[in-house]
Amino acid sequence: MNRQYYLYSHDRRVVAYPPSYGSVGSFLVYFVAQQKGSSKSVANVLSNLRVLCARAETPWLSPSDMVRISHLIRQLKLDDAVEVKRKNPLLKSIIRKALSIHWKVRESMSDFLAATITLVGHDGVLRGDEIFNNLKVKDVRWFHDGNRKFILHIGRPEQPGKTAQLGSGIHQDIWDYPGACAYKFLATWFDLHNLWNKTEAYIFPRVHKVHKDQSVQLYFTEPVSKRWYEYQLANMIQKLGLDSSEYSVHSLRAGGATDLFNAGTPIAQIQHYGRWLTLTALIYYRDRLGFVGFNCAMAFGTGRYRGECDY
Repeated sequence: MNRQYYLYSHDRRVVAYPPSYGSVGSFLVYFVAQQKGSSKSVANVLSNLRVLCARAETPWLSPSDMVRISHLIRQLKLDDAVEVKRKNPLLKSIIRKALSIHWKVRESMSDFLAATITLVGHDGVLRGDEIFNNLKVKDVRWFHDGNRKFILHIGRPEQPGKTAQLGSGIHQDIWDYPGACAYKFLATWFDLHNLWNKTEAYIFPRVHKVHKDQSVQLYFTEPVSKRWYEYQLANMIQKLGLDSSEYSVHSLRAGGATDLFNAGTPIAQIQHYGRWLTLTALIYYRDRLGFVGFNCAMAFGTGRYRGECDY
């Protein structure tokens, strides 16, 4: 991609490095045109150019030029001529159904782990690379009084992924609310494995199945495999009579956002909670299945509910 940018600039006698709003902006428009109007990957193209400049110690775009580029990308997405195949949202109603008829969380530790990952991803409106970001016990800060919640620190400098590029990462508040939720399930998970003081343990451990009796062993010195969870998710979706090809890990983020939209949460709050800097948050409002979401007041910590793990 960086070579394409250089050749494009060279052919038009435009200075490629250091980049400018003109060189980068015109290339992004050219790239979208080459993709027959699809802007699906335009943000990745911009990110690749920025990474290359950082590695080559070449000055990047000025803040004002980045603002102009952001406006350009937003317009390219609005004008997108290609209908993007987006995954269905994994709504709270689907998760509740899975807890009721599929996941045997009282009997199976792997089911409990899969359900906990699902709730954390949904309630935190997390990206896939944030869920599977080698999260450790030290990345979780608990508040058990008043408005009960935990704060998840995502994107330590040594962690891979988009969020880690922000330097200090982000801190995501995830609140308790009535019924099954991330707060109760993760707190119970900590209790079951006595994780509270094991700061270097991974909160989602690697799962190893013991084939003789179908039990599992958990290794808290290693993080869970994304592939393992994807299998658990697909299996759950199929058992509920849905098409697993319509769902992915990213369905958790879309589901959390859609539930918030359905609950009437103001767009500004959803943008803040989901860490969206523009109205691209609207892309995650996928309500074509007609489900109604959970109470956003509880999701944003305005409720005062004290209860045990409801599963």
